[in-house]
This record gives sequence, structure tokens and C-alpha cells, in this order.
Amino acid sequence: MDEIAEIVRAIGRQQGQNDLVVETSNQLLCLYHASNPFVSSDETESADDIAIKLRNTTQELLDKIQKAESDWENFCLD
Repeated sequence: MDEIAEIVRAIGRQQGQNDLVVETSNQLLCLYHASNPFVSSDETESADDIAIKLRNTTQELLDKIQKAESDWENFCLD
């Protein structure tokens, strides 16, 4: 019975933490929008989206570097 009570308390603590995370996230979004009044919520990007774009851009740059090096080697061999 004590184990069940401890599990219920742990669930309650976790729910309280989850609620705090949601509240803090909402407050941060409000602050962000207050400091950027011309940006709609549709225009904001998630960290995942930004990371994916950064990865893709980095890969494109690496591909361009590789092609440039290859072109340079071919130019020097001719």
C-alpha cells in the first residue's frame, strides 16, 4: 500500500512539473511575441526546424567544397 501511495505522489509531482513546463513555455512565447510584434506565431520555427535547415545548409556547403576541390584537382591535372 505504501508503494502505491509513493507512486501516486510521484505521478502528482511529475504532473506538477509538466504543468510548470507548459506555463513557462507559454510565458516565453508571450515574451518572444512581445519583443517581436511583427512576427506571427505561424512564422516562428521550432528548434528542430532550425537544426534541420542548418544541417541541410551545412551539407550543401560541404558538397560545394568537395566539388570545388575536385574541379581544382582536375584543372591542375590538365
